[in-house]
Amino acid sequence: MGGATVIPPVSAQNGELFRETIDDGGATASVSESGSIIAFGVYPGTARAYIATDSNDYEAVEFVLPGDSSGFPVSHVAVTEETNTIVAAAMDVDVFGGGNLDDAGGLIGTPSTEAEWAYEQPGLWDIGVSGDLTTVAAVSNPMDVAPHVGVVQEGELAWEQPLEDAAGWAVDVSDDGQYIAVACVHIDDGLERSGQPNVRLYGADGDLLWRHETAEDVLDIAINEDEGIVVAGTDDWSTLAFDLDGELRWQRDESPTMTVLSGDGTTIVAESPVTALDSSDGSVLWESEMGNANVVADPMTVSADGTRVAVSTLDFELFVLENGEPIWEGENEAGPYYSAISADGSTLAAMEVDNDAKNAALVGYPLGT
Repeated sequence: MGGATVIPPVSAQNGELFRETIDDGGATASVSESGSIIAFGVYPGTARAYIATDSNDYEAVEFVLPGDSSGFPVSHVAVTEETNTIVAAAMDVDVFGGGNLDDAGGLIGTPSTEAEWAYEQPGLWDIGVSGDLTTVAAVSNPMDVAPHVGVVQEGELAWEQPLEDAAGWAVDVSDDGQYIAVACVHIDDGLERSGQPNVRLYGADGDLLWRHETAEDVLDIAINEDEGIVVAGTDDWSTLAFDLDGELRWQRDESPTMTVLSGDGTTIVAESPVTALDSSDGSVLWESEMGNANVVADPMTVSADGTRVAVSTLDFELFVLENGEPIWEGENEAGPYYSAISADGSTLAAMEVDNDAKNAALVGYPLGT
């Protein structure tokens, strides 16, 4: 589509990298490794990315998924500055895809780019990505089709596997793309539950390496190949940690429960209350006085070293904690925040939803180091 079109940078207020208000809201955010790309799932089937320029401004680019875009906006988004690529998913139309933001073009309005690749997965529920976004896994939790996991490598569908006696709820891909961890729940047809919840680990070629059955639904999953760990959180407040061979390292059968794993694999962030656990043994590193995390979407994100955590609360507040202590906070009177923090902890993305005005502010904040 040609080179990126130069447009005036979006506005910024004191203490902000940029701010732009859009008519339609969204429900997800993502930040690249050092914060040079910040993206939000906004209009139906569209993600809006802000890319840092040489003059320290940010310019907007839109990424568009194919297909019918009626309904909800993009539900998942991930970006990397290594290759300026983006991956997004729209649950309402069962589509996920990726592309390169450098290909954005257009003569009028915001430069945009369409997906270079995209796949339809009936019942799409969650996606996971490798560090460079070249491996993307998707799981389904459908009412009327067979649940399965599908993996795309380098833009091509590599393999699909049925989940058989369970439905997919969450999925994560190791940073190197060699492992795919899946959290499975009961199959629910609206009348009754059936099947067997479990944790599964697949290899890059689609082989099922192991599976561990649980009594209750598995709602969160994360993997880190450097630490050799798979961590899962269940609906009955249990946190389980496995090695890559499927052996249970430790289990914690009490709240708080695992939500997210730091990029280096050393720190588990759990809630409620917001707590950091040592991934090696489940011991508590610190505990915050924060209330319940916002479980609607993007509840918490964590820096790669586990020291900084962004938390959106049910009271329409947004906090950044450093080792459990608040270092940044915001309050939104008219709606929730959807947020993300960069891997280096220096940059915060915040979607500030205004339920009264039916719009949302997309904002980037510098946090320092």
